[in-house]
Amino acid sequence: MPEYLTASRVVEVPFLTDAELASAIDWQAEQYIPIPKNDLTLQYQVLERPLKKTENAKMKVLLVGTRKSIAEKMNNVFLTIGIEPTLLETQIFALIRTLDFRPEDPNTLLVQLGANTSAMAAIAAGQFDFSVSSKIGSQLITNAIAQNFNLDQAQAETYKINYGLDQKQLEGKVAAAALPIVEALCGEMQKAITFFNQNHQGQKISRIVLSGGPAQTIGLTEYISNKLGIETMLIAAFAAAKGSLPEQNQASYGVCVGLCMRQLI
Repeated sequence: MPEYLTASRVVEVPFLTDAELASAIDWQAEQYIPIPKNDLTLQYQVLERPLKKTENAKMKVLLVGTRKSIAEKMNNVFLTIGIEPTLLETQIFALIRTLDFRPEDPNTLLVQLGANTSAMAAIAAGQFDFSVSSKIGSQLITNAIAQNFNLDQAQAETYKINYGLDQKQLEGKVAAAALPIVEALCGEMQKAITFFNQNHQGQKISRIVLSGGPAQTIGLTEYISNKLGIETMLIAAFAAAKGSLPEQNQASYGVCVGLCMRQLI
């Protein structure tokens, strides 16, 4: 599921047993998940729990919710083609599984770039911290190129793929058309980074990982790295895979690999 159709929050609660948490989780969701209770489907997972209960002991719980109506619609799409879904998962959590984060890994901003939206998640000490979604997608770049060069959508998409942000191609005119959209995306990423840094004293985001087909736009990783001053790289979706693998567009397989890995762990 795309991130904009869900709400994900990590919350701190007093030390609770599994049974106590199950009884209290609906009340917690009402505070943090902006979806009416009668239309909410909710999943939760304990991320951290102290070994012993003390007066000030706290535990961290991940809440993920979406509207029942949305889940039912997505479920029905598969049922109409003869497939019975066994689970629904957000793109971000599939990507987190693909990357197999460890506690010693650097704090990371994970960015899933799509055609119409983008999703970002901060990962701290190997765990999900928060996520945000944006209405900035690569289709906006295609539209800008089409308008600037008076092209149809198919031609503009070809220009975007072939020239990207390369200033040496077509006198840099394609890059110039795309840059306002890329600048806006960088602005959204900077907001997420600033929020993380302000809420984690002594810590900061030190790495950005891009996923999705649009992440492979020529010059994009370099531009973001220079603009934000943070190491930026493409997702290595098949880093742990063996056998015959796709040779092209590997960054577009991040979500798919994460979903496949769910069956293996």
